[in-house]
Amino acid sequence: MTDDEICGSTDTDSGEPCQRSAGWGRDSDTGPCIDHADEDGGTGRTSLLEQDESIIEVMAGALQAGATVPEACAEARISVDQYHKWRRRGDNDDAKELFRKFRNETARARRVAARQDRSEVKQQAKETGDTRTLYKIHHDQYGDTYDEEGGDGDAAEGIPLVVPDSAQPDP
Repeated sequence: MTDDEICGSTDTDSGEPCQRSAGWGRDSDTGPCIDHADEDGGTGRTSLLEQDESIIEVMAGALQAGATVPEACAEARISVDQYHKWRRRGDNDDAKELFRKFRNETARARRVAARQDRSEVKQQAKETGDTRTLYKIHHDQYGDTYDEEGGDGDAAEGIPLVVPDSAQPDP
């Protein structure tokens, strides 16, 4: 088939042009297929997100509450693949505002949940005296600033090493 005889949209999972016949599913012999018509100016179907914008709030709420992406997708009644497709669509420069909102709100919700998780882990580490975990969290959060503060990246720099007398070797 020639380029005029196929849909040709590159909004596919692989990024390769869609190979369906031009106008497939739209009672037309030209233009994009029904799945890609909206992005290319045709009269194809609207996405589920465009039909029900409340999906954004359901997804963001579930993610912010600590749900995994598959759990949040199940709650919103969409597939994980659809979630990732809508987020990718939100990354495009010419994306519809709705898909940008979906991307931004789900990203914000995941950041909030991560912050809450980190806070809970820090609290638990403090209660149990788990200094390794506290150091790891601190280093992940501030590690890139150690060099900027004049150090060599060693978090222990400037902290004197104190060995108790009871641990000193015998003379």
